[in-house]
Amino acid sequence: SIQKLKAAGLEALIPAKWSFNAKPDLMIVSPGAGILIEAKVESGEGRDGATGYGQFEVQKLVSRLIQRLVPVYERSLIYNTELALRNGAGIAWADVQSMIDTDEIDEFTRKCLNQLVAR
Repeated sequence: SIQKLKAAGLEALIPAKWSFNAKPDLMIVSPGAGILIEAKVESGEGRDGATGYGQFEVQKLVSRLIQRLVPVYERSLIYNTELALRNGAGIAWADVQSMIDTDEIDEFTRKCLNQLVAR
């Protein structure tokens, strides 16, 4: 537990503990590179001022751990980004919509993308 780590003087391991529960919404991999994507629709970044938890910082740690602990990714570049409603630090759902040839996707997916972009 976090309390036990603090009591043992191991506060530096708390972000590593958080990283074991971190689950990026999407990971795209190709030879030599990977992108961890946090898709945001309803909420912003998970943060807890009392504990110092910050979702995006933890996911950057996850990227570093993947490179160090998963042999196939040790020489890969791993990027983190956010997929959000509006342009910001990452990409926006409107960008995704513009990248997809809407003639090749089903009607349900097209309507969903249009609803996200309309927000």
